[in-house]
Amino acid sequence: MKSSIYISPEKIEVLGYLKTGQMVTAKDYLTYPLPEECIINGKIIDAGPVTEGLNLLKGKKPELFKDLSLIMDGSFIFTKKITVPGKLKKKQYDGVIRDEFAEVAGDHENMICDHYMLETAADQSKSILACAVESEHLENYLSILKSAGIKPSAVRIGLLAVLRYISGDPELMDMTFVLNIVDGDTMLSMTFQRGVNTFLSRTRLYGEDHEAMILNTLDGLSGFIQFNKSQNFDDITHCFYLGLNESDMNLVELHSSYNNIQLKPLNIYKNARGGASLPAEAHFAYLDALSNDSAYDLVRGVKALNKAKKKSRPRKWWIPALIAFAILLAAPAGYLAKQISDTEKGIAGINDYLSSTNIAERSAELEIIMAETSRIRNIINQAEKREMADHKLPRATVPLMEAIVHHGANTVINNFEFSEENGIIRVSGASPTENDAAKYVELLKTNDLIEDIYYTGYSYDSQGRYNFSANIKIRIAEREKGE
Repeated sequence: MKSSIYISPEKIEVLGYLKTGQMVTAKDYLTYPLPEECIINGKIIDAGPVTEGLNLLKGKKPELFKDLSLIMDGSFIFTKKITVPGKLKKKQYDGVIRDEFAEVAGDHENMICDHYMLETAADQSKSILACAVESEHLENYLSILKSAGIKPSAVRIGLLAVLRYISGDPELMDMTFVLNIVDGDTMLSMTFQRGVNTFLSRTRLYGEDHEAMILNTLDGLSGFIQFNKSQNFDDITHCFYLGLNESDMNLVELHSSYNNIQLKPLNIYKNARGGASLPAEAHFAYLDALSNDSAYDLVRGVKALNKAKKKSRPRKWWIPALIAFAILLAAPAGYLAKQISDTEKGIAGINDYLSSTNIAERSAELEIIMAETSRIRNIINQAEKREMADHKLPRATVPLMEAIVHHGANTVINNFEFSEENGIIRVSGASPTENDAAKYVELLKTNDLIEDIYYTGYSYDSQGRYNFSANIKIRIAEREKGE
């Protein structure tokens, strides 16, 4: 029996299954609840409860942990739709993806990469969904599993498992729809145009209670509708959900104002034996079970990265050179021995002089002065390095803020958040129409202080105003001009 494990913001899930061809038979399903904020956006913040849960589940059903694969999802997984040349090898794809995320990742050279093929253009160039995980996040998962005596045979990305499932369903491949994947208080939303993923976003669900959070899943639908219209795509006919149970779906359908769109759960268990026993929130564990054993996984990615690093290391040419040098030195060994003996006699005389009382005291004082000087130099070097590092960081300057706030006569900026780490300002605003918001964005693009700006969401409120949010990338090279 094989098993799949997923660590969600709310619980650890382990699915035991048998697989014959493409047929999955669910045999067992175990869960262990996790405290709030133990997992945030897929990152393990508090390893203690996770390790405790893994040990408890393993002690209860050890057979589920013998042949087990891990599936991961969260905002720590970088994703982006990019275009690449037609004929590339896997390591070349990985190189392109690492370069693509170089500005947002802390250590892009050690990222583990994967991708999904979306479309092939007439010129044979390919559109792919690039995914990358910084090695530290993967190592954190693996070390926590290892502490419970668990070694996964594979590690896969949940988003790519979703895309593989969609591409394998002929009915979905002919539809234009939205897929909302609810995972605790976060939601991954994806739009599809005839089976091809065209847009995705992650949002935080807010509400005073569970009902309010469930209704919050409807807020972004109008934005997806507008996006499809702006791209001249087909009209959205369905909005599917994963992770919501029957009562949650009834609530969504009751409060929906989208009469032309069918809101319903995506029944991924329809072809599984024993699927009726699985809860709605077991979607990631089950999608991992559907993956082929030959599908690329991050464990192999780590091995490939380490292998590439090993090959790129320079050869130690100095070893044979050192041996040759030693042979040359051996010839005049007798002469050198005499020279060494004479030198040792000279050193003995110098030591006798230095051991006198006055010399010893002055030497001790000198060592103290040298140590203090070294400490002060180290402080100065650290300060200079910090100043240089700070100088390279993007800054939200006064001219830039004025440009953001005052561009667009009909646009009002309600809120903005600045992330110095990646140089992005997240802006929330409102305008009478979507055209006013578009003009505002296009006008900002012409500003020399801004490298790029792109929408991250939009919706209409009860007063008929067009609310939108966007990410503004600061141009670092222009920072001093703006100060």
